[in-house]
Amino acid sequence: ITGRTLAGLKVFVKQLSCVETLGSATVIASDKTGTLTQNKMSVSRCWFEQIPMSADSIVRDIPVQTLRKEGPATLGNSFRILELVAGCCNRARFDDWKDLTDEEASMIETSEALASIQSSNSMTLRTARSIFPSLNRVDPTMTLTSAIRKFHLDKDDSHRQILGDASDTALFNFIRSRHNIELLRYHYPSVFDLAFNSRNKFAITIVKPHRTGDGDTRRKLLMKGAPEVILKRCSHWLSRGEPVPIDDTFRANFQATYESFGGFGERVLGFASLELDETKYPPSFDKSYNAEPLNFPTDNLVFAGLISLIDPPKTTVPNAISTCRNAGVRVVMVTGDHPLTAAAIARQVNIITTPTRDQLAKLRNCREEEVDDSEVDAIVIPGTTIDTFTEEDWARVLAKKEIVFARTTPTQKLDIVSNFQRLGEVVAVTGDGVNDSPALKRADIGVAMGISGSDVARDAADVILMDDDFGSIVVGIKEGRTIFDNLVKTIAY
Repeated sequence: ITGRTLAGLKVFVKQLSCVETLGSATVIASDKTGTLTQNKMSVSRCWFEQIPMSADSIVRDIPVQTLRKEGPATLGNSFRILELVAGCCNRARFDDWKDLTDEEASMIETSEALASIQSSNSMTLRTARSIFPSLNRVDPTMTLTSAIRKFHLDKDDSHRQILGDASDTALFNFIRSRHNIELLRYHYPSVFDLAFNSRNKFAITIVKPHRTGDGDTRRKLLMKGAPEVILKRCSHWLSRGEPVPIDDTFRANFQATYESFGGFGERVLGFASLELDETKYPPSFDKSYNAEPLNFPTDNLVFAGLISLIDPPKTTVPNAISTCRNAGVRVVMVTGDHPLTAAAIARQVNIITTPTRDQLAKLRNCREEEVDDSEVDAIVIPGTTIDTFTEEDWARVLAKKEIVFARTTPTQKLDIVSNFQRLGEVVAVTGDGVNDSPALKRADIGVAMGISGSDVARDAADVILMDDDFGSIVVGIKEGRTIFDNLVKTIAY
């Protein structure tokens, strides 16, 4: 009966005994992205040239440029590099992706150049020829209107499906709202890719300029990842498209912006680039780049900027977490995001409802060290401190009522689950990614997402939420406790 009830509520249980275990859970260790949030990311804001701008204002105020180094140094020149990194150091693509031919690329370039002229109040078809070489294919006797009509291309690709994770897809959509991303990757095809991993916390793509018109054949290293990690690898930042040494003022502005974006619950990514020395990395070296060990430079990069992504919480999550708390079940967030982002989302979904130590210190206008640990019920722990924890540290932290673990690795998530179990807790783990699978297996009960979850996560889990609704866990706990109560009543009878 319980199995049929849960199946009707979109909860798939592999073994009925798992329901009783779920009913006994005292702690739920939950991933953030895709579990507590909708996993529907979009670009919210950017920071480049030490200027924060919303995505809407960029679309409105930063003119679309070609990817060539053309014209005078402007704000757009720096954003051009940021777009290049975000668009090419990116694994998202259309499901029907195909590389452009030279003729197709030329047609798109001409169409985009004409569109730029049309939206400009200062350019004409004649004056624009020196800026956009692709306009040389336009008959000099043609008017702008007739040229636009002749080279018009249907830019509606909203029907095309995108393959890629949520972060890359958000960046992909933002770039293609301004540029033809197939043209971007035509001009800068990849010769080497290093995927993001939780150990390095960055991804790398090395591209080669192709028919860019500026004669530059140097390979470009593009890097994307955790902002604090990216900044440590940079010695310069972009000002009007040119590198300027990083100083304390820049670092202070970076940190303030990072904290501001993260404070809104937004995922923040850092971007950087480096032009490789052509004498050491000529075209003939393209097939010789190695990931282990790295045989190319990853330091002294030029910082291009920050981009923040917003991923709204699921509407049912706050009530579900409050219900769990009322039922005596603690919900703990375990995420790879920055502590500020994690804490902001935790407050939005009711995982954190009381002040953390830093908030109490600000309220009292004192140092954090002066706040007694017994007064703090909510705590945010960065992954960098977990590796140094003793058993006493674990006991102190895991005794808190409201806990968030941020910037964690899969190994650390495993340690969190193990230490909860060592302290006698019955742990349920929720997750949807490949990185969640070790913790899903270690937990007393593993809960995977059915829609957004990976095959590996679903295989490792004991329970699958077919509708990806965190609130379904509450149903599972209720049914598990009902089974236990019925057993007690039967034995008593």
